[in-house]
Amino acid sequence: VGDAVTLPISPAPHLPAFRLAAVVLCAAGLLWAGLRGLEYGQISQGDQAQAQGDTATALAHYQAAARFNPLDAAPRKALAGLSLAAPANSAQQAAGLDAARQAVALAGYDPETHYLLARHYQQRGNPGDAEQSLQELTLAASLRHPSQAPYIFAELGRSYLAAGRLTEARDLYRALVRAGVTAM
Repeated sequence: VGDAVTLPISPAPHLPAFRLAAVVLCAAGLLWAGLRGLEYGQISQGDQAQAQGDTATALAHYQAAARFNPLDAAPRKALAGLSLAAPANSAQQAAGLDAARQAVALAGYDPETHYLLARHYQQRGNPGDAEQSLQELTLAASLRHPSQAPYIFAELGRSYLAAGRLTEARDLYRALVRAGVTAM
């Protein structure tokens, strides 16, 4: 029926090691899935607390989620969003700015993270950094959500106005009007 294939090593003596490796990999996968579930459970509970106006509880849940996975942008985005409502120049707002920076570093071209970072810079009276973040946002949005680009460009125009760059703001708004954008 054909030539038999012979293996240079018999798998039988190594079978227990292969089984052990398979069990370890399965356990690691289950552990990872469990941690992700705990992380997103914390985010969900934080979202519920925030919707009920309990920012202290929301903050605790988002911070717990961030501890579960230091390489995930989601809890940092939640912290950044929550802190936008904090009093100006408060410790919570400063922590939110740090969380927004971390989220941008972790999420790459996610438009929402760039938007949150730009809003933090605007709130702190830092229009130059807000403009930079909004320019990165326009790139991220054009890559992921082309239909949202007009609103993002309008936000960039507001950043130009805040920075006193009236000519650039006027030119951008005129281009939006020529493109048929009426809602900003």
